[in-house]
Amino acid sequence: MTIEQNNIVYNHILVRFGELSTKGKNKKDFIKRLLTNVKNALRDYDRLSYERTHDRLYIMLNGEDPHAVSEHLQKVFGISSFSFAIRVDSDIEAMKQTALQVAKESDARTFKIEARRSHKLFPMISDEINRAVAGEILRNTPHYHHHTSLRTMDFHTDL
Repeated sequence: MTIEQNNIVYNHILVRFGELSTKGKNKKDFIKRLLTNVKNALRDYDRLSYERTHDRLYIMLNGEDPHAVSEHLQKVFGISSFSFAIRVDSDIEAMKQTALQVAKESDARTFKIEARRSHKLFPMISDEINRAVAGEILRNTPHYHHHTSLRTMDFHTDL
């Protein structure tokens, strides 16, 4: 994560596939087609690179403007949702500090932490990660409230 003039610099965009996970035996074909459509929509951005996982796509921005990229990404059919993201080490302290910096830069007043731990060797379960990161924000930002239904900012942790 980097901070430039009090602004968070996002280095990735996380793309969620949504209903493609229900396509069954031809799911791989749908994902391949979606990836082709994403690359076509973003062909003007030479520095982008892509990493596909089971049900998500990570777009590495490599210095490209995330807001400009997202304008094109919004028009791609088949994307369930996408979020600006910051890649950090698989270390709870790095996660807590990154979430805290993002929280301090945001004008939101409520938040939710949602860990998704597919890396089962990580020493904490998802709920422990949620509590550790939320605790860090609550201890260091007095204006925040942890609220799961009326939230204004979400933190997603994928391991």
